[in-house]
Amino acid sequence: EKVDVYSFGLVLLEMSINKPLLEFIGERWKKHYHKKKPSTAMRMIRSMTENGWRPVTNDNFIQFAPLTLNKLIINCCSHDPKQRPSFDEILDLLNSTCKDEIENG
Repeated sequence: EKVDVYSFGLVLLEMSINKPLLEFIGERWKKHYHKKKPSTAMRMIRSMTENGWRPVTNDNFIQFAPLTLNKLIINCCSHDPKQRPSFDEILDLLNSTCKDEIENG
């Protein structure tokens, strides 16, 4: 289930940005590692799986996405699977706080 939660976090991330996910991750990766030329997808994925690097963090939110959604993406994509929420917790959050933020701006 925790791998599915991670994948769901990436789906939420892609729904929250205005570009393809790999392009967004590449831009964030270059900014984080101060690289000028594009990296390979494998290098970016290795940074995520082996080093725990994430394109969205508490210090590097997605602009224009609700705060609660940003935090949910961060938690779903946590490097430590034990830190990822269950789908029951995700549904509760989406049906309460996230829904309120989206509906009330």
